[in-house]
Amino acid sequence: MVQLQLGPSARRLSSRIKALVVVLALFLVVAILITVTSSTNGSPHGPSNQQQWKLTGTNLIDTTGTSYENLGAIDCLTPRECVATGNDQVGGLEYGIITSNATTYPKWTTATLPPQVGPISAISCTSLSFCVAVGSSPVVSHGYAGTYYPHGQMPQGVILSGNLINGVWLNDKLSPDLSFIKSVSCSGSHCVATGLNQNNSGIILEESESNSWHEVSTKGLHGLDQGGVGVSCVSSGFCLFGGDTSDPYILVSNNFGLTWSQENPGGIWGDPVFTLTCQSSTMCLAVGGESPEGVAGFTTFLLNSFDGGNSWSNVSLTIPSLPPPRNDLPLSSLNQGYLASVSCSSSQACMAVGQRGDGYPQIFATSDGSNWESVAVGDYYLPGVSCTTVNTCVILANNYPNGLLAVTYQLK
Repeated sequence: MVQLQLGPSARRLSSRIKALVVVLALFLVVAILITVTSSTNGSPHGPSNQQQWKLTGTNLIDTTGTSYENLGAIDCLTPRECVATGNDQVGGLEYGIITSNATTYPKWTTATLPPQVGPISAISCTSLSFCVAVGSSPVVSHGYAGTYYPHGQMPQGVILSGNLINGVWLNDKLSPDLSFIKSVSCSGSHCVATGLNQNNSGIILEESESNSWHEVSTKGLHGLDQGGVGVSCVSSGFCLFGGDTSDPYILVSNNFGLTWSQENPGGIWGDPVFTLTCQSSTMCLAVGGESPEGVAGFTTFLLNSFDGGNSWSNVSLTIPSLPPPRNDLPLSSLNQGYLASVSCSSSQACMAVGQRGDGYPQIFATSDGSNWESVAVGDYYLPGVSCTTVNTCVILANNYPNGLLAVTYQLK
């Protein structure tokens, strides 16, 4: 075998070529690292390739035939199968209203309800044929200087079972000593409702069989004074109930509301909590802020719990200053607002809606379960949001005098 022998000059040239190749290789590695780093940390709030919530549609909610509509609760099975509830003012009294687009998307149609059904405070659906709405008999309209009821007594509690396919809503049989039913959550065929009795004491109801409700024992439990801030149940049978006394109380059930245990998260709720939701038996969210009477000092907040409501932590929220504050209010007043509703399509994708301290709407959302960012929104009043499993959220938007809207956001 013949071997070639390189002279001194050839060997020096070979060494230089090797050194140049090494330098080029190092340069290439550094360039790749810089590209990867910039693509994952291009934003101070997280990865630039992280999905963003985008406005994808706005539909008018037609409530023709009603005189003064006020929708506050919404539940969506899919982005095109939603139902919203609230109240309608007729002759000085407020009657219930239920409207849905489940079989007529994008058109919303208003259901005919049984007589003597007043404001509907909450609704929960598990299928097109199984929905439960809760509220009371008609009450004197807000702002009227009088009693809750024309006869000077507390209104009767109301629970309706509904079918979104045929639009039929029927009264469930309830004890006459029940008054305002404030919240409801259903999973599968099980439902739990909370509210007040005629003595203004908090109660919890469970539906063990269709259209049959039973009051469960709450002896020794705290946080029921005003009927609570809400209840949320998941498929495992776990239910979380939020008390609304001056101290934060949490009630937990692991059998769809048949029995409850007490948890006290230890004072994290300094301001009023408006509602809560659970995505699983461990992951739950609660939102609130400024009281409806506008008491100064409260701040917009969102809390999360990863141990079934035993402990809660504040989520960092940055409230944008654009648009500028109304009425020349200082920027510091913006966080003296509230979040009225929160919903999740998964443990990572969630959205919360409410109002800033100056009255402008605000939306906060996350796509990774930890980083919450402000989402652009028009000039609406936002009372409710419902997110579906396809990472789409539908928001109730009252835009007086232009009407009621269903505003849809999707992760893109």
